[in-house]
Amino acid sequence: MKRFVFSLAAIVALCVGFTQYAHAVLSMTIEDAIGGLADEVYNDGGTGSITITTASSPILANYYGTGSIQSVISNYVSADNFANLISSSINLNANSVFDDAVIVNLVGEYTQPEGAQGLATTTINAATLVDATFDATVVVSNTTLLTELDIANLDTYTATDTVDLIRGIGDVYPIRHAFRLASDAVGSDIGFDLSTRVDAVPTPAPLALLGLGLVGMIGARRFMH
Repeated sequence: MKRFVFSLAAIVALCVGFTQYAHAVLSMTIEDAIGGLADEVYNDGGTGSITITTASSPILANYYGTGSIQSVISNYVSADNFANLISSSINLNANSVFDDAVIVNLVGEYTQPEGAQGLATTTINAATLVDATFDATVVVSNTTLLTELDIANLDTYTATDTVDLIRGIGDVYPIRHAFRLASDAVGSDIGFDLSTRVDAVPTPAPLALLGLGLVGMIGARRFMH
């Protein structure tokens, strides 16, 4: 059975990237799983966005005629804005047939108080899949939120969970997107979006209602006396 995990080499490369570029909050690693081309590591330079095309990536150019991989993150500077978001968009047209040849790892860094919890939601939406498939996995902090293998349809995949925001390198917690790309025919077309949002865990509704009920009872008691 095929199991999709983050590449150790990619994680090491991204860690090195964060060390060299302390201002980077978003990094992307592209790997060639079958062709032997050297791994590519890209950093956002503090802008919060990365766009890599077949013109700028030797690995993408080796397998795709046209297209791009884009990723954007928001609310990563201040812990006050607890609505951390990372979105990735992939649109590529293949020039050959290959199985799981291109591996992409995206990591966004976020700042939150130590010991905080977040409500994480992730969604995969495929807009175009013609003679193409892909695997995708999402990890928030140290929790695997979603893993889908051999996606070949235009269904929407989503997952929600409460996660502990464990901080690590650079005193931040990461949101990771990773995916493998495959082509079943020359000219295959793949296009999908992958987004992950982490919000503050909401106050449980029953407790809030209980509090309102107690206030109401106290008010009623005072009125009766």
